[in-house]
Amino acid sequence: MRGYPLAVLTAQKLINNEMTHEEKINYMRIASGIVGYGFDPKGLDMLVSLYELVIEKKGESDLKTISKIEAEVKKRADIKSRSELLDKVSKKVG
Repeated sequence: MRGYPLAVLTAQKLINNEMTHEEKINYMRIASGIVGYGFDPKGLDMLVSLYELVIEKKGESDLKTISKIEAEVKKRADIKSRSELLDKVSKKVG
C-alpha cells in the first residue's frame, strides 16, 4: 500500500478489525489528550477494553463480564509494571 497516508491505513485497519489492543490504546491516548482528558495507561486499557465489549455485545453486558475485564486489565498493568521495574534494575546492575 505504498503512497497511502498513515491515517488511511489506520482507518482501514480499524474498519477491518486488524488493529491490536496496544494500537487502540495508543490512539485512545492521543484522542483523550487532544480533548484534555488525562488517563493513565491502566485507565486507557480499561476504556478500550470496555469499548470493545460494548461493540462486541452491541451494548449488552453484565457485571460478571465487566469484572472479568477489570481483572484482566489489572493483571496486564501489574505485568507491565513488573517488567518495567525489572528493566530498570537490569540497567543499573548491567
